[in-house]
Amino acid sequence: EDHGAHIILQGWLWKQGEVRSSWKKRFFKLTETEIQWFRNEAATYAIGITQLAKCFHVQSYKSLLDKPQLGKGKREPDNVFIVKHKNRTFVLEAMDTSSCYEWISMIGQLLLERAGELEEA
Repeated sequence: EDHGAHIILQGWLWKQGEVRSSWKKRFFKLTETEIQWFRNEAATYAIGITQLAKCFHVQSYKSLLDKPQLGKGKREPDNVFIVKHKNRTFVLEAMDTSSCYEWISMIGQLLLERAGELEEA
């Protein structure tokens, strides 16, 4: 459920599993406060949510020095990015490079705004 939150960005991303490193295609929504993922576009209940307040970094896979393993299957490293959460690192693959950079830039912007709010508080 998107709690009536304003959706900033949405679309299909591949997400690497935390325990098994298999990849699953999920429909993602980015709001001002969280990243949500769903089995498909029509689904109303998110199967996963992560609060941006608990995330602190987003980066393209290519620019990482310490790269996580991408597991089995052919991935396109140019389209992969990571979101670091205090408890885990999300490894995500966009459908193309421009979409990858759009996700990085939007999440990055939100994390910066959030950091700014914390400093003012």
